[in-house]
Amino acid sequence: MMIAILNGTHSDMEVTKVASRLSRETKEKLSLVFVIEVPRNVEVDREVSNLTNRAEDALDRMEKLSRNMKTRPVSQIIQSRFIGSAVVSHAIEERAQTIVI
Repeated sequence: MMIAILNGTHSDMEVTKVASRLSRETKEKLSLVFVIEVPRNVEVDREVSNLTNRAEDALDRMEKLSRNMKTRPVSQIIQSRFIGSAVVSHAIEERAQTIVI
């Protein structure tokens, strides 16, 4: 499993291109992941609609790009207080061999 971390900025395109290329070459499954950093004044499991919409838009665009590069990614939104710890926990849980940031 390979995980590509997206954040809704212009860097998503480059991360997706690199991860898609590597995934195709290594035959690893590709997971596009957007981590929403939930503010402290909001419960961690409560949906923050504007952040969720941003995450969904970014994932949709990057899924299309990845499919155009002949890969079949899965995508996921994770909500957490801290992006770094969420990425590490997700990578361990999925037994990821590669993380593209």
